[in-house]
Amino acid sequence: MKYIVLIVSSYFIGSIPFAYIIGKLVKGIDIREVGSRNPGAANVFREVSPFWGITTFILDFSKGFIPPFLAMKLNLHPIIVILCAILPVVGHNWSIFLKFRGGGGLSTSLGAAFSIIPVETLIVAFVFLALFLYGKIRKKGVVPGLTPLVGAGAVSYFVGFILIIVFRENLYTFVFLAFLILIQVLRHGRSIVKWIKERRI
Repeated sequence: MKYIVLIVSSYFIGSIPFAYIIGKLVKGIDIREVGSRNPGAANVFREVSPFWGITTFILDFSKGFIPPFLAMKLNLHPIIVILCAILPVVGHNWSIFLKFRGGGGLSTSLGAAFSIIPVETLIVAFVFLALFLYGKIRKKGVVPGLTPLVGAGAVSYFVGFILIIVFRENLYTFVFLAFLILIQVLRHGRSIVKWIKERRI
């Protein structure tokens, strides 16, 4: 019974729209209607303040970190742990509190990954940050046709798979990362299709 409660709670925890709440409480704005219109930490950073953007990142990161961390502490089956890591990201991207719309899931994905594979996640985070900043400085993504954020994210997921092989992680870790990628493909489907058409792939 405890694992059912934890699995269901994982989605609802992930669904808490901290960016939307902070935008409303701090500045009286709907974060979905300003800037990039994405209810995430980066948009809060730009449209509310750096302090509240960082606060949003920490809260969204925690949404992804806490459920799988608790599942591991309770010595639950690896599949349950994976579900508790994936569902907060699903909740963030398709929040029940925002009519099943949400953010891009980067911060929450990072929290979920850090709880399961901390060393690999730290390496990937540094790679992502370096590629993202490089893209911003050059004013174009590291992957032609993609924004600096999406391009850095795509390369980082590939690096993640390589690191899992290098560190000889188990099959469940591959499944976890594969599901994270699937969620991002579903979330950013239109942008990906547009990119494929422009590249004529």
